[in-house]
Amino acid sequence: MKSRGVKIAPLVLLRDPIARTISHFHFAKQLAWSEGLKIRKQNLTQYLKDPESMLETRNIWHDGQVSGAKRKGFLNILSRCNTK
Repeated sequence: MKSRGVKIAPLVLLRDPIARTISHFHFAKQLAWSEGLKIRKQNLTQYLKDPESMLETRNIWHDGQVSGAKRKGFLNILSRCNTK
């Protein structure tokens, strides 16, 4: 690939989907919007066996929204760390 005369090599990162799901579950528990929801007190097994809790948090699994939520959540976490 070339862009304005500079060679560009594509880079593809692949994550294990199970590890990504587990990581995303634990990340979602830290976000401000999950405060007061059952997910905060559940481990992954309890969460997956609780249809009500899964329905309550179903939007966290929409891939189109995940990166934005992660970015926003990550920035919120960083801002809290920088104020201490």
